[in-house]
Parts: sequence; structure tokens; C-alpha cells
Amino acid sequence: MRGREELDARGDLAGGADPDRHDVQDHASVVDERSWADRDLAAVVAAKRRLDDDAGAHLAEQLAKQLGALVLVGVARGVVALEQLLCTRVVGDQLRVVRLVELAAQHLLLHPRNRSEPAGMPCATVSFVRHVKPVGILYEHPQWFVPLFEELEARGIPYERIHAADLEFDPADREPRHSLVVNRMSPSSWTRGHERALFSTLHYLDYLDEIGTPVLNGHDAYLVELSKARQIGLFARLGIAHPRTRVIDDPGLAVEAARSLEFPVLVKPNIGGSGAGIASFGSLDELAAAEVELGVDGTALVQEQLPAEGDAIVRIEILDGRFVYAIRILLLPGSFNLCPADYCELPGIADGISGRGLPIEAFDPPSEVVEDAKRIVEAAGMDLGGVEYLVDARTGTPTFYDVNALSNFVANAPEIVGFDPFEQLVDLIAARAGIGAAAAV
Repeated sequence: MRGREELDARGDLAGGADPDRHDVQDHASVVDERSWADRDLAAVVAAKRRLDDDAGAHLAEQLAKQLGALVLVGVARGVVALEQLLCTRVVGDQLRVVRLVELAAQHLLLHPRNRSEPAGMPCATVSFVRHVKPVGILYEHPQWFVPLFEELEARGIPYERIHAADLEFDPADREPRHSLVVNRMSPSSWTRGHERALFSTLHYLDYLDEIGTPVLNGHDAYLVELSKARQIGLFARLGIAHPRTRVIDDPGLAVEAARSLEFPVLVKPNIGGSGAGIASFGSLDELAAAEVELGVDGTALVQEQLPAEGDAIVRIEILDGRFVYAIRILLLPGSFNLCPADYCELPGIADGISGRGLPIEAFDPPSEVVEDAKRIVEAAGMDLGGVEYLVDARTGTPTFYDVNALSNFVANAPEIVGFDPFEQLVDLIAARAGIGAAAAV
């Protein structure tokens, strides 16, 4: 094969299916040629489909007799490249994506039996250029995910921002547009005028499931995120301690629901987020005189308000089944809103000025509590999540009360927990998107 000749990309040379093929286009690539000292030894390979063992072995033999060849695979957006020799060493430092290294190592041309170096000749160089569909980041809060976007950009990972309040999609379009969608939609969006996004997101996530787009914290996880009633049911199913709770769909039922509970009680909207809409009542009379609000889905929880031992709550972050970190949030005496301060910016959190010390600190929970948090996140179908608990001052029992699929992580994480958790999140995103742990070069 000489100069500008092309291999016949016949259908009968097709090999087995590639498990990562969902984010690589089917059609043939543009053919190019690498310049070498001996032009007669240059080879150009353009293939529409993968070669079978016999054809691959033959091609490898031909390549081994030449100085080098360029193989292009796929044509689409988001080019990611790597170079690898048909022997034991790698070309320079051009590896940009770890997952592609693994893919290339399994390719027929790089099989050990095909990695031969004729005496006196260098190994043939193969460049795989994969065109990866972008990662979709579904989000709503205008500021929480700036660190995520910055980390993706620093890694050179192609991504698309999808604002949940401006969703538009065609349910008849069955072709996935993204290698992965990361669901970062917040249930508190209704407090920012984006109530409708709560429900359109459900339809969009269901659509993504139907067309086979991988989703980080997908439809089922989002259902748990959206419902505090579901969360209490989840705790009960797992046998994990939680506050006694009643669910109502009529404000007039609040008093009757609270009769069997110990006061004080909280009334929470079923779809909350960032501590919004929670009210505390010290007696039946106080509750009876109040105007109870149910929330955006017409549902509310009447729940016992537990005294927190040490006036503190703990949030445990779980990522891909692993413990990432925990933070301890200090409360002001008698406060009832247990949302972490940098998420919610609500009263009732120690301010670090009044003598109560810093509001947030790194914390090492008991191992059995961490294991419970892992079980909760797994049972909720979440790929990542923050789970919150307090120690009931009356009984000394660690008691879980909230599950958050939306983990935007603690502010100033390197100062508080000693590292940047967004790096680990982007590692997971890159791996699930099938492009590996990309690194800027």
C-alpha cells in the first residue's frame, strides 16, 4: 500500500461491538497521512467499521513494516486524541484521556501478538482520534456550579450547560446528544421563581432513560430528592433511625396529625430545598392558630423536632459509593432549621463571631454512621449525595432526617476538609462519560 491508497472498508471486516461505542459516531473519518522520511512507507487507513481478528492481524503486519500510520475513528464534536506505539512504549506525553488508553490497549492493532518491532526499524505509531459527545450539565442555581464548570474546562472535557428553567427537547428524537447527563437540579428552584422546572426536569430525565443516555443522579434519584415523604419511607425501609413523621395534603389535618407526636413539631413542605418553608410549633394550640402552608406539590410533613446533641448537625457526602468527607454544622440554641449554612444562608447557624466558634468544621463520624449513609445513598439510587443526621439529645441515637441528591459541596472545601471534592466529582463524570480522567496538557 503506497502514498494515498486507502483500505477497502468492507462490511465483512466488521468486528464485535465496542462497549464505548455509544459516544462515537458510526461513519468513516476523514483520511490523512503522516509525513515520514520515506514517503513510500507512509500509510493511510480509513475504516468505517472495526476490523476482525484476521484483518486486524494483517493490517498490523503491514504497519509493522512501515514507519507509521494514522488511524482516525469517528467524526463528531469534542475531539480527544491519544497516540500509542505498536510496542511497549508510548509516544511522548500525549495521553489526554485515561479511558482511551484502556480502550486502545484492547484494540486489535495493539494486541501483544501484533506488537512486534522489526530489527533496525522503529515501532509504527497509531493515533486514535475519538470524537466524544459532550457531557450535559443540567442545573438551575446560578452560582453553585461555577467550580464544576471550571474543573471541566481545566480538564478539557467537552460539556454543555442545560438550564432546567429553559428546557426544550423533542421526545421523538431517539438519538442521544450527550455521552452523559449530570443532574444538578435543585428542589429549591421554586424559591427562585423556577417552580415549573421541578416537574419538567422529571419528564426530561425520564426521556433520557428511554433513549439510553447515562445520567448521574437520574430519574429515580431525583424522585427521592423531590420528596421528603419518600426519604422518611426510605429510612424506615432500611431500619435507620429518623424523626416520627406524618404526611398531610390538607392544612386542616395538621393538628390531628400532630396529636400523636411529641412537641415541638415542625411543618415542612414535601418539596423543600435549602431549608425553605419550615415552621416550628411548640404546642397544639400554636399549631391550630397558624396558617399552614403545604408547598408546591400540595403536600407537607408534620414531624417531631428533635433536640440536637451539642447543638450540631452533620452532613456526610458520598460519591460513587465512597465516603468523601463529613462536616459538622454548629447551630444556635433552639434553632430548628437544620440546613447547612453555606447552602442556605439562614438564621440559626453559629456565625463564628459571637463566641460560638466557626459554623462549619470537618468531622469524623462513627464508622457505623458512615455505613448507614452509604446504604441510604445506594438505596435512593444516587450516584452522589449528602445525607444529614443529628444525635438525638434525648436518646443519644444518631438520627437521619434529610437526603440530598444535589451535592454542591461545602464552600472553601480545601480550607475546611483539606481538598477539592469537585476534582473527584469530575473524575467520576469523565469515567461515566467514557472518556476517562482527562487532564490538561
